[in-house]
Amino acid sequence: MRQLTVNITEEEYLRLLDKAKASGRTLEEAVSKWLSDFIGGASDDPLLQMSGVFSCDVSDISTCHDDYIGAGIQKGS
Repeated sequence: MRQLTVNITEEEYLRLLDKAKASGRTLEEAVSKWLSDFIGGASDDPLLQMSGVFSCDVSDISTCHDDYIGAGIQKGS
């Protein structure tokens, strides 16, 4: 395991400490989990966990999602 030193303001430190306590973790545990989730793409969002479960002919949804939403709204009107 590697050690990482990060310089943050006192306010940021206290906010992180509060969030860690609220989640029932130590500051080190919370920051480690947040970093792991961030770089690993892990999420507690159940919809994101279903990503890739269904197949679809649409391959550009991530870049054209606004167009698809707009078309759906117009179609529903």
